[in-house]
Amino acid sequence: MNQLQTYKNQQIAQKESDPDLAQLASLTTTSKVSVWRLWTYIVAKVGFDLQELFIMHKAEIEALIKAQKVTNVDYYRTLLFAYRDGHTFNRESLEYTGAYTDEDILTAQIIKRVAVRSLKIENRLTLQVKVATEDETGALSKIEDAVLERIKSYVFVNSNAVQIEYFSDKADDLKLELEVYIDNTIIGTDGVRIDGTDNAPVTNAINAFLENKNFKFDGEIVLSQLINAIQEVDGIESEAVRVVYAAASSTTPITWQNFTARYTAKSGYYNLSEENLTINYLIKE
Repeated sequence: MNQLQTYKNQQIAQKESDPDLAQLASLTTTSKVSVWRLWTYIVAKVGFDLQELFIMHKAEIEALIKAQKVTNVDYYRTLLFAYRDGHTFNRESLEYTGAYTDEDILTAQIIKRVAVRSLKIENRLTLQVKVATEDETGALSKIEDAVLERIKSYVFVNSNAVQIEYFSDKADDLKLELEVYIDNTIIGTDGVRIDGTDNAPVTNAINAFLENKNFKFDGEIVLSQLINAIQEVDGIESEAVRVVYAAASSTTPITWQNFTARYTAKSGYYNLSEENLTINYLIKE
């Protein structure tokens, strides 16, 4: 039973049990269009809406308080996402000055992903901050050193006890080899859908998993979650995906580091090139 119906039932119960409302005893119809039942609905709806407004207000206040707490990571996340490269910032008022259009502001807000970790190093609180921007194709990319220096000068620390370490780099390279059992009436052994609607459904699912906006930017990839994403593809047999080989590299030149369950990207995100993805399409006998 929803809360709205609960409020209506409470009014009806009050009518029937309160001696002061005895004159309403004759109102017994269960018709939904009767005047007195319409009034119980109206009162219940007002009460329900008021409760929802209080819940929203409480959540907003709690979020504001949380963001303002000293050394809270959400404070720095909010601050970094608001950074506008190239716009005049007044350090005393902590506001941007000048006339800018909404488009100007969106263009200048170059930080697209942020991860903040709070660590205690030598009895001093240290925040490790990873940031990334987007290139002209919309793919995540490194923030150049000169811009990162401007970001550092913009961030105002809300506690003298805080030390911040900034990091931005190119995507960690990822290398995968998979065995995938298919329903060959839907997907061919070349990975193409038989009906011609998708030339690479499994590859597309993998890329979507890595590019998903819900993919945690601090960079941890969990192979079991990747397998689950592949299992959702139409034409993949149930429980028939196996990771033969998985490796990643955060260095240039590449130095592959094998992993079997999970790996955390130094940059916070991944690049999986075509030559580093091998998918073996198999048919169950």
